[in-house]
Amino acid sequence: MNFAKQNSLQKQEQFFLKKKKISPDLEKEFLDYIEYFNRETHERELISVYEFIGKPEILKDLKEDEIKETLNHLLDYMYEKNISLTTLAEVPDKELYRFIIEELFLYEIDNIRITGMTHCFTYEDFHPNDVYDITHNTEEFINHIFKGNPEYTHFFYSPSFTALSGKKVSEHQLKYIIECFQAYYSDRDILSLQLLDPRIDDEYSASIEVFIEWKGNRSAEAFEQYSGKGFINLVQEYGYWSVCGIQIPGMII
Repeated sequence: MNFAKQNSLQKQEQFFLKKKKISPDLEKEFLDYIEYFNRETHERELISVYEFIGKPEILKDLKEDEIKETLNHLLDYMYEKNISLTTLAEVPDKELYRFIIEELFLYEIDNIRITGMTHCFTYEDFHPNDVYDITHNTEEFINHIFKGNPEYTHFFYSPSFTALSGKKVSEHQLKYIIECFQAYYSDRDILSLQLLDPRIDDEYSASIEVFIEWKGNRSAEAFEQYSGKGFINLVQEYGYWSVCGIQIPGMII
């Protein structure tokens, strides 16, 4: 049984039933859905994606000019059969087609068919793209500093976060630094941001250089503007790249 799905549905059921203005028909429809899903998960049957979509013909040894059209046709067919595949970064058509017929088609899923329910897959869940993840997480963290809610700093923070002085920085301290930064500058704008390709030192550590120009207003008539090179250090923990060090112009930790 998929306990995560079951727990999510139970929460939905509790929330749904707390609402006062619900028609009896709508309530019955929702409860029927919950009952059906629970019954299906108890009677769980695994099936390959290939079987799930009806075992379509697999075309091999395609010519280069045939791959794109064949891939698009297959993706459309899969979507019609409630299987969705996306990519986070750009993946060559030839590799994506290979992945589908050699890997995804063999993957087993619950043989549950509910109207409106789609099984969603991401290529990078099978083939992690460290360069994309590091670059994306770095950009997200920089935007978090300037516009994000400091309460959500834990999404980026690594317990190994270290200041330039060599001292460890706790999550609470980093959140406080970001709060002070945002309070000091009433308005903060990133004027330009360029991220170079990350340097991956080993399986678990990496750094990325950034070139940034930003402007911060302290009042209607006073502002400060900074530009130059900085860096972000990251470490891979539990399959996720977290920030463990930062230095950008105008904000040195």
